[in-house]
Amino acid sequence: MQPREIGPPAAPARLVWLVTDLLSPREREVATLVSEDLADKEIALILCISVRTVHSYLDSIARKIGAQDEKRSRRRVITRWIERNAA
Repeated sequence: MQPREIGPPAAPARLVWLVTDLLSPREREVATLVSEDLADKEIALILCISVRTVHSYLDSIARKIGAQDEKRSRRRVITRWIERNAA
């Protein structure tokens, strides 16, 4: 694992926040880091939260985007949803 600067994540330039009303600011941070293919532990370290809290955010995001029943992993579903909503 490469060292990563700790601090708020910078949103990828390609990402358009059409989801502002749908996701909370913290959920958007988690979703952005998921889309950058970071592990749950890395997300927890960057955001200074527990891995369990990351899982709670992933559950909440999946529920809000209607993906809680998907058989695929939450991470893949969230990443694809972000890509579809990007410019």
